Amino acid sequence: MMNFRIPAWTAALGALALAACEDDTSSVNVPPLPVEYAFVTTTDYTTGAAAFVRADSTLTPYCNVRSIHSDAVARFYQGRIYVVNRNGADNIQVLDPYSSFATIKQFSVGNGSDPHDIAFLSRSRAFVTRFNTDQMWIVDANTGRRSGLIDFNQFADGDNIPEMDHILRVGERMFVAIDRLNRTTDWGPVGPGYLAVFDPYTEQFIDADPFTTGLQPLMLEGANPYAELVLNTDSQRIWVAVAGHWGVADGGIEVVDPVALTTSGIVITEATLGGDVSDVVPIDENRGAAIVTGADYAMLVGFDLTAPTEIDTIYAPGAYVLQDAELSRDGRLFVSDRTNVKPGLRVFNTNTWTQITTDPADVCLPPADIEFGYR
Repeated sequence: MMNFRIPAWTAALGALALAACEDDTSSVNVPPLPVEYAFVTTTDYTTGAAAFVRADSTLTPYCNVRSIHSDAVARFYQGRIYVVNRNGADNIQVLDPYSSFATIKQFSVGNGSDPHDIAFLSRSRAFVTRFNTDQMWIVDANTGRRSGLIDFNQFADGDNIPEMDHILRVGERMFVAIDRLNRTTDWGPVGPGYLAVFDPYTEQFIDADPFTTGLQPLMLEGANPYAELVLNTDSQRIWVAVAGHWGVADGGIEVVDPVALTTSGIVITEATLGGDVSDVVPIDENRGAAIVTGADYAMLVGFDLTAPTEIDTIYAPGAYVLQDAELSRDGRLFVSDRTNVKPGLRVFNTNTWTQITTDPADVCLPPADIEFGYR
């Protein structure tokens, strides 16, 4: 999943946004939920709204089911949608899909913290990465109460902020992408990125290299692990997209063993993919798709780890408009396309890489993040 940045808003505006969403009790005409649906955050970078698309053959979209922040991603857990309202809002918004996506709880994770992701051990024990700080919050998502902190300062670079980004639970381990960006100059990476690994029960970090003195994170070959971390359920490996410096072909895709805590190194380079890799999606054990970007374009490409120099161009709209890609349970690829003329979700057959949608499913505002929910 590709992220985006908007100018920092004041804490007062963030508080107003929080209050506005907590008061969101308007009636929304939401039909009965399908077995599977694509929940979509939508935005024009000023206003934000939630939508969903039926993940059946109809691909029927439903717009504006709830107001959210203009910079947001979503996660599904145990029947609920958790919207991470990011820079300028700094809160978690809990939606109940069975009550027309009503906001049933919303809570701050610290003014100015810029939360980037949330992962769960249970509804009462969740972990929130906070991009602008060196402290992860442990929260009870039922009550919104903070129950603990985990200090990530040891993974920071010289500006004392590690830029903790996406988080992924694999079994009894949590993996946190550490971007390590230089805030004092150009926000470029200062060196290889990390995956910090910890036990969610004990809150203790796990040493990825016990043969080296001190506590070691899993050091990646590439820098700036900017994209969503994804577990390939066929291979039981984590696929990590490392963007490196934007505009420079210095990143690619790495494959991480979550048990041995080792990385393959960059197995497919950005030079081969055709641009900065901002999202990666496993299709099966070796095949995948990625969104890559250049100075003024974004492309959806397909690849195979067994033939890493052979790249298929799946969709090339000729503009910087592709935001996120996710795989449905039946193996179709859903892609958010922010094209000015016809924004919406496009759907692709992953066996042939052909597009299923004649026109994208219209979610009104341009789509950003996609998260599948299930009834």
